[in-house]
Amino acid sequence: MPRARAYVLGVTAATRGLAGPFNRWNGSGTVAAVVGDNHQDLQLGHEVQPLLVETTGGLSPPVMHLLWTVARLRANRLSAKEREQTSWSMRN
Repeated sequence: MPRARAYVLGVTAATRGLAGPFNRWNGSGTVAAVVGDNHQDLQLGHEVQPLLVETTGGLSPPVMHLLWTVARLRANRLSAKEREQTSWSMRN
């Protein structure tokens, strides 16, 4: 997930402890700044979340949170029109 976050959101340059390459085990070293793909969206004040879905069907925690939030907002129900347009396998 950290690489996905860096790719989508970017990274702020930082140096902690001794200068040198970043050591993920103790958090020391230098991290170079990286502009993420959604830099402009962030500058405009939009909320950006990396949503990862694995080819095996695994979902990242932000995806699960989004799905649970939407289900809760919709009271976990489809409208009559949505139910009509949904396949039998999805309704049961």
